Amino acid sequence: MRLVLALLLAGCPSSGPKDPAYTPAGPKPCERMADHVVGLMQAVDPKTGKQVEQNRETADAITRVLIDACTRDKWTQDAQKCFLELPTLEKADQCAPLLTVEQRNAADAAMASAFGAPPTVKEPGTGSGSN
Repeated sequence: MRLVLALLLAGCPSSGPKDPAYTPAGPKPCERMADHVVGLMQAVDPKTGKQVEQNRETADAITRVLIDACTRDKWTQDAQKCFLELPTLEKADQCAPLLTVEQRNAADAAMASAFGAPPTVKEPGTGSGSN
């Protein structure tokens, strides 16, 4: 009886360690955050309440820039969560303090570069305080 129980437990998939090479399906945190932020940028049809498909190429470029900045600059989970839970884009200023000055500058520069504008670097302690 003990041998049967031991064999059953040994064969149970939840009894052993998880395969470290296993990657769950679905978007990664930076991807989910970027998709949400770009979704907030989309115009909403006042009659239907649904998002209007605007320039998909621009939306995709912004999404890529956000994913790259988030991943490359290792945004914290708190920062990612804050941006992911934004109800409106106007509230994004409340998430900015969760990024370092360097992370914000890098994201601004990447966005400017993606759209052909010369990047600007902001020094700590300058500007309107929302950087």
